Amino acid sequence: MIDGHDLPASLPRGALGIPDGIMCDIFAQQLRRADTPFFYCWYTLSSHIPYDIPAPDTLRVSPYQIPFINAMHYTDAAIGKLLHAARQEPWFQHTLWIFVADHSHESQVLRALEEKLRHRIPLILAGEVIKPEWRGKIMHRISSQLDIVATLLAQMHIDYRKRYPWSKNLFNRYTPEFASFNYFTGSGLVTGRGYVSLLNHHPGYWIAQLPDSTLTPAYIRVIHAYQQVAYDDFLKLKP
Repeated sequence: MIDGHDLPASLPRGALGIPDGIMCDIFAQQLRRADTPFFYCWYTLSSHIPYDIPAPDTLRVSPYQIPFINAMHYTDAAIGKLLHAARQEPWFQHTLWIFVADHSHESQVLRALEEKLRHRIPLILAGEVIKPEWRGKIMHRISSQLDIVATLLAQMHIDYRKRYPWSKNLFNRYTPEFASFNYFTGSGLVTGRGYVSLLNHHPGYWIAQLPDSTLTPAYIRVIHAYQQVAYDDFLKLKP
């Protein structure tokens, strides 16, 4: 694991670190030197506040969130540059690329912080390693970042249930569809039937979108239980 302190001080830096347009070249060099098989992760940062990218705000597709939209465009170009360089490597055709956001953000579509769609993020699996019949497929299943590990390990026939009990295999048609989400002031639960979102400091306030309002108390109880068990599990970890 490396961060900005491990890289030359002469490299340009923004408020959070080295811009993605520069970091993509450094990451590509690391991949070239890596022994196969390998597992690498690049945490991009230019699309995060304060969006101090070394590029002008040329995209104005909306009057809202112009800095964010342009920062995303800048990061997207950096990822494209990385993939173009990787195509020249012998391991490219055997590599699975995973693109996922750590959280959502306001966009040109105005939504309340508590809304379900405000917390929707992308998950893209790409690469020559994917069988042709599965390329271009879109899965409309409710899931979260937690489910990536179980999904991948299941494809390699590795038992994940004991080590990753919070994760679900998305390619298993019998896997229950649900996802928990959190934000600074609350949390929510999404299922195939709808969702409920709560505010921590106003227990009597919530947003619900369910076919039957009598389900709301059950969803609220699940949200509370999910958070409690998650923290209990975290506190069991050894330092």
